[in-house]
Amino acid sequence: MNLVSPMFFNPNRVSSPFKGGRLLDYFLDGVPKDSENLSEEWFASAAPSPDNPEEGVSEIIDEHGLDCDPWPQFLTAHGDSVFGPDYILQHGRDFPLQCRLIDSSERRGIQFTPNTDEFPGKPKAWIIVDAEESDDKEPTVLIGFKDGVAPEDVVEATKLDDGRLELMMHCIPAKPGDAFFIPPGVPHAIGAGMLVYEIQPTGNQSFYIENKFRSDDAPWALSAPEVVTHTPEDFRYVIQPSNHMLKRSDEGFCGEVVGSHQTDEFKIWHAEVVSKMEIKVPAPFAMVLCTGGEGNISYAGGTREIKKGDFFVQPFGVPWIEYHAHGRLSLTVTMPKN
Repeated sequence: MNLVSPMFFNPNRVSSPFKGGRLLDYFLDGVPKDSENLSEEWFASAAPSPDNPEEGVSEIIDEHGLDCDPWPQFLTAHGDSVFGPDYILQHGRDFPLQCRLIDSSERRGIQFTPNTDEFPGKPKAWIIVDAEESDDKEPTVLIGFKDGVAPEDVVEATKLDDGRLELMMHCIPAKPGDAFFIPPGVPHAIGAGMLVYEIQPTGNQSFYIENKFRSDDAPWALSAPEVVTHTPEDFRYVIQPSNHMLKRSDEGFCGEVVGSHQTDEFKIWHAEVVSKMEIKVPAPFAMVLCTGGEGNISYAGGTREIKKGDFFVQPFGVPWIEYHAHGRLSLTVTMPKN
């Protein structure tokens, strides 16, 4: 099979122990639904949810909108056309990134990704897609420990669940257009009232460190953590034209949000298109989420309309796409390591 068109997917809502869903409903469909516990949308997912094995695996739809294969079976049969032969020789056929939208109507549990021989940690990134005040409080994220926090204090705080752990962390205001890069080993949590696009390598293991959420085999339950303090500026990036600019003209701009100066696991670009713009990715394939506006895409194999909430995989056989905005088109483009 020679794939010459982007690959779109059926909706893939996934339940979570945490409440949320209203912002996600508006983002994907423009209308609210009764989906308080369906707080996540998983994109191009080849693995089921650990909380519910019947959820999580994505299904492709063809160019006519008809159901096609589940994503894992499609990759097994046609991975060469998705990834390209050189990528498969180096990395195999497993889809390398987990991309999902997370709607948090309540603060999520504080977690971290360990970085040990047993649990080799990898980074993750958050793009703030939407945010609103919750209980008259501005939206925030918790990332990293404040200066002066001691390991023994952290261990004690994880056992008590009295809010002390949260006070030890940086509470950083977050608004649409903000991006956060989280290295392995850094504790983090999404606050209430936000819709977050999360990108991380597939199989990246995170563990809750608050006692009420933590499982018995979580590494931090066994010994005192290595507490490294940070400043909020270590994590926060604002998506704007002053980012590492890749393209800027009357057509709009395309800039790098996460790149090789932060990690070699993935790249993230953000584009704002006001007329038309061709974007050629320097990777064998890419994932694209339309975070605002509407328009259409043109590529060697044809054209298609897109709108806010649409996600697609740009396979090996589609190295470039020309985006045409109907007013304005906002895009987040994610690429794997080469």
